[in-house]
Amino acid sequence: MLILPSHKLLPMLSPFFLLGTLIAVTMLAFSSILGQLLLALLLGGLSLGLLGLLVPLKPLTPFSYFLELQLIVLLGWRDYLLSNYRVTWDLIASTRQ
Repeated sequence: MLILPSHKLLPMLSPFFLLGTLIAVTMLAFSSILGQLLLALLLGGLSLGLLGLLVPLKPLTPFSYFLELQLIVLLGWRDYLLSNYRVTWDLIASTRQ
């Protein structure tokens, strides 16, 4: 069992956990019927998410929202690894007199 030191770390690593789960369930599908069922459920959920991104239907919103969040996190990792970010604060004019 993996114990994360912070609840803030889980959302940043969730796309990688999803990929690891997909790989593990795919390997399990070669050896058991339960693995095949889990793989079908996993691929079905991902397919519903992709369909929800293409066709905005209300029942598919949670699936597409999940995939959008994973994509946003992956894009954030890409920007971080390519040093394509800026960590500065822009000063604003003070309203004090």
